[in-house]
Amino acid sequence: MQNESVTLYYRDHASDKVYQAQIAPEADGFAVRFQYGRRGSTLTAGTKTPAPLPFEKAKKIYDALVKSKTAKGYTPSEGGVPYQASVDEARVTGLDVQVLTPVAESEVTSYISNDAYVAQEKYDGERRPVANRQTAIGSNKRGLEIALPIALAESVALLLPGTELDCEQVGDKLYAFDLLRDGENNVRQLPYITRYGLLLEALRRVGVSNIETAPTAFGTSAKRALFERLKAGKEGIVFKRGDAPYKPGNGKNLDQVKFKFVESATVEVATVHASKRSVTVQVYDDAGNVVTLGSVSVGVDKDIPALGDIVEIQYLYCMASLIQSVYLGKRTDQNRASCTVAQLKYKSATIAA
Repeated sequence: MQNESVTLYYRDHASDKVYQAQIAPEADGFAVRFQYGRRGSTLTAGTKTPAPLPFEKAKKIYDALVKSKTAKGYTPSEGGVPYQASVDEARVTGLDVQVLTPVAESEVTSYISNDAYVAQEKYDGERRPVANRQTAIGSNKRGLEIALPIALAESVALLLPGTELDCEQVGDKLYAFDLLRDGENNVRQLPYITRYGLLLEALRRVGVSNIETAPTAFGTSAKRALFERLKAGKEGIVFKRGDAPYKPGNGKNLDQVKFKFVESATVEVATVHASKRSVTVQVYDDAGNVVTLGSVSVGVDKDIPALGDIVEIQYLYCMASLIQSVYLGKRTDQNRASCTVAQLKYKSATIAA
């Protein structure tokens, strides 16, 4: 009899989770079982094999399950820090981002009228923190180093050594909306209004055209005007509390929130049609089970993605599949961990488990 088991951990600013998996004898074969939940709490249990299987088949399912969890950032280390002791370890930048909390359209008016908040455009690009260390570096949303276009790298290198900016990259341009380190000074704990003023000064000093400060609206009238302008064709609007520090992670706090005028989802390509420009896509529930979302056409102006690629889909709402889906393109800054059921907007308030 051959048994295998693993305990994996994941910890960031908002989560401290454990995931266990085992190959265990069952009847005349083997089963793949799992348990998951918050560390120290009662774990939810399940199985990937409704019926016993030969060891070789059970091992393939087990290996795929473990691979899918480590791809999401789980690690055998009890510290649970994503990418620790993994193939991505050398690429970790330490540039952890504050994830915006989605709000409903019915809540937008309260943020517009609340003078504690400022407003900015939500740009339709890729999250791109950058830093001028010994060389200019760029980071993705997961905190891993990525290559910058040469012109952008040259501009970042003009910033004071040690400076860290939080930006959105749209093509060959950066829209900077936060300052994390001003030279060698870590300013994350300063109020956002203070950081924004320092950001304006940092970019004024270098005077480059391909790094632009995100325009910010102060006061009810200016925020309402920005909202109406953006609603005419932009992706969304962001509201930030002016007295709040920078809080990395997906803590679902209300210091920085977003409202998107259209819905979009990060999904995985499940199949590629052999003769048509279309793919089927899928996401995963909390137990790692596949949830299929139907097919999406790929426009002639887009490259057809490959099996397993992570892509972005715009849609109206989700039922059994994505309704009025539009293929936007590949996401190089995301991985399978982002492809979750939780991100979807369902027409019904009830989502099947």
